[in-house]
Amino acid sequence: MRSLLEKENPNSGDFSNFIAFTEISYGLYERLLNPFEEEIKDKQLIIIPDNVLLLIPYEVLLTEKVSNTEPDYARLPYLLKSNNISYSYSANLLFGNYLKNEGNKKNMVAFAPTYGHIQNLATDQLIALEPYRDFLVPIPGALEEVNQVVNIFGGKSFTGFDASKYYFVKNARDAGIIFLAMHALMDNSEPMFSTLAFTADTVKNDNGLMYAYELYNSDIHARLAVLSACNTGMGALKQGEGLMSMARAFICAGVPSLVVNQWRVNDVVAKELMPTFMKNIKNGDQLDEALRKARLNYLANAPARLAHPHYWAGYVMLGDSSAIIKPNIRIYIILGVSVIVIILVSLLFYFRKFINLKF
Repeated sequence: MRSLLEKENPNSGDFSNFIAFTEISYGLYERLLNPFEEEIKDKQLIIIPDNVLLLIPYEVLLTEKVSNTEPDYARLPYLLKSNNISYSYSANLLFGNYLKNEGNKKNMVAFAPTYGHIQNLATDQLIALEPYRDFLVPIPGALEEVNQVVNIFGGKSFTGFDASKYYFVKNARDAGIIFLAMHALMDNSEPMFSTLAFTADTVKNDNGLMYAYELYNSDIHARLAVLSACNTGMGALKQGEGLMSMARAFICAGVPSLVVNQWRVNDVVAKELMPTFMKNIKNGDQLDEALRKARLNYLANAPARLAHPHYWAGYVMLGDSSAIIKPNIRIYIILGVSVIVIILVSLLFYFRKFINLKF
């Protein structure tokens, strides 16, 4: 299942892959969830997977056996279509007493670094920036993605040369929401050396790499971190520990809610999914529901070649999925009382000919 999902640019019209996907996906559903089908019907699911089951998103499991004659990934009966789903690495991380300071809920900081500038540096300047030189290329849709989410939700964007590690450290601690559209580099042999790649600061000779061990030792008050970067939800499986990922580093730093990706991000899809996700959050949806709606909206409008789960299923919700923007109860009370008063006054005028009252 994992190999079928993470393959870049899957041939959505390949019938053999389609059959393999539908059979494996329904087979997993039968073994893992079908025994509890009635109990979970239309329910919010919190899934704490074990071992290799951490490597797949349950949203792609098929709740019915499929006998399509032609590949049509958009219309498949995914679990996504019936349940809100979120995940955690362990019950302790989900319900434990780790930092849950929500900070300023409406204060979002978003980062879209640049990478191409280092290619023009002299050889001696590149030594300190070695990790960038060979394989970190500009992400075409990252700037647009960040600008869209900031326009929708509000906040401050850090793009280009301003999207540096320095400005992240300076602003992330007290942000309500952190949004990162960038490269992430996973080190499965030494997970603590996995990194987020901010813009290299050639003046300060800083390669811009934020290591996982630095995040573990940080104190971040954000309510939500959206890591719209490759493989941020993946890492090394450690016996007795579970998945050691960049997402786990944010959780241990104090962030109770994350959206991460389980494989390489397609930036064209990201700039479709993520703005819709942020719009749903702003409208008061729970985080798992906001992500589910965004993916369903994407599936309903995606061309056939981009409907494969590779493009939309990698984004998963980790941790506390409760809504960030809660309704103002006082406004609803005032509106409710006003409606009652209007109804009573209307009734009084309507029945005035039957009662002895003067107006």
